[in-house]
Amino acid sequence: MKISEKGMSEKEVFAQLDAFRQDDLKWQEGRAFGYVFDPGKDVMAVGKKAYSAFLSENGLDFTVFQSLRRLEKELAAFGARHLGG
Repeated sequence: MKISEKGMSEKEVFAQLDAFRQDDLKWQEGRAFGYVFDPGKDVMAVGKKAYSAFLSENGLDFTVFQSLRRLEKELAAFGARHLGG
């Protein structure tokens, strides 16, 4: 694959992505054990929306994106409490 001089349409981008995952495990059909957690359609939609909300922020500089620092600290604290840490 190389960078196209004229770019790709959205349809072409997603066709290429679909081709990349052609041989992937079909986890949506319940054929994965221990590799993927399927939270269900509603929770997945919320997760994708939350991910998209922060897609462009760079977590390498918490002085600029303090919201990411707060999210990281709160998630780490949640995990520690959950695991008895």
